[in-house]
Amino acid sequence: MTLFLLGYIWLRAALPRLRYDQLMDLAWKVGIPVGLLWLAVSSTYRVAQDKNWPTWVYLAAPAGAVAVYGLLRACMPNRPGVWGANVEVFPDRQRGESADLSGPGEVSP
Repeated sequence: MTLFLLGYIWLRAALPRLRYDQLMDLAWKVGIPVGLLWLAVSSTYRVAQDKNWPTWVYLAAPAGAVAVYGLLRACMPNRPGVWGANVEVFPDRQRGESADLSGPGEVSP
């Protein structure tokens, strides 16, 4: 029991703590696309086995999935990197400044 508790405390201290919004961001941007691609690849394998398709299909399915994922990732806006287009969603805002939440005619502090 002591070994389990020691391992649990060590694991909790070693792993980074992610906020709920970070976990949701990871799930939406990574988990769902990878899951859908895995579903497509595994279904292609299953059909290829049932229909006795040639062996090159087994290699082309994951390669095609990686190509589709790369294309979709390259087309995403606000994605810094080599391929992604850096599109400003709010071009009138300055970087580093907080958003001005004052209404019309009000002076912000």
